[in-house]
Amino acid sequence: MSQQLLSKYTKVLYQAMVAIQFIKQHQKKACDIRQISILTGFSEEAILEAMEFGEYEQHNRHGKAL
Repeated sequence: MSQQLLSKYTKVLYQAMVAIQFIKQHQKKACDIRQISILTGFSEEAILEAMEFGEYEQHNRHGKAL
């Protein structure tokens, strides 16, 4: 995977995590992808792709450690 793509996913994931923490602090109900998109400025599709990539990378790291 290219370094540029990895950097993009990392940036999106980080900003999504910050948005989720902000939403949790300021409202009682669960947050949704639309709210995260509004706060980060990334499209819903980009956020979901980055989350899928994060799960894939986490799975690979655990697989290699075994």
